[in-house]
Amino acid sequence: MITWKSEHGFECLNTAYKAEPGNSFNLALDACFPGLAEDLKNYFNAWLPGIRRDTYMTCVSEHSAEEDRHGRLSMWRAYGGQAGVALVLNGAVMFSESNALGAYASPVAYLNPDAFAAEFVKIAKSIEGEAEYIRSLGREIAKDIAFNMLRFAVLCTKHPGFPRGARMADRCVARNASIEAPCLNCRSRSRHASDGAKDRPTESS
Repeated sequence: MITWKSEHGFECLNTAYKAEPGNSFNLALDACFPGLAEDLKNYFNAWLPGIRRDTYMTCVSEHSAEEDRHGRLSMWRAYGGQAGVALVLNGAVMFSESNALGAYASPVAYLNPDAFAAEFVKIAKSIEGEAEYIRSLGREIAKDIAFNMLRFAVLCTKHPGFPRGARMADRCVARNASIEAPCLNCRSRSRHASDGAKDRPTESS
């Protein structure tokens, strides 16, 4: 089940959504499909209790090939204590184009509310710039993609006060059996964030 850490992401989203960034976001959506912003809001609000109650997640950190022998020491100094155990995973699993596991990885964003709002404005502008393409997807797919964007914004936004050395290339891996991921989800954003990441190992935290 998700913890209080994810509440930071919700508070960032809620604050931005109720201010000018949210207004810009809604106008951009409605320019693609009239009424889509209201539909998305109601859809997300209906799912929010289930997201909070039924999402199970963990966080992992990438490490480079040079760190294979000992892992990322800064990570374990921050979290491992005197008897920590590191699990090294094959990162390719997190980037495979499959819904078989029902688990999805997304880069972690370490943002305060102001920084989150600034990113929300960028998203609104991106929607405006890609309106023709978004219309070509159809209303329901566009709504599903926007829903998953909001869902992962809530789940994968962490407070910037986390230890700097422990947060490089962090990813959240979330599973919610109640929600099927649409054909387009956060995988493209994950890949853009770190070229070649699917060949890199990761460590659980």
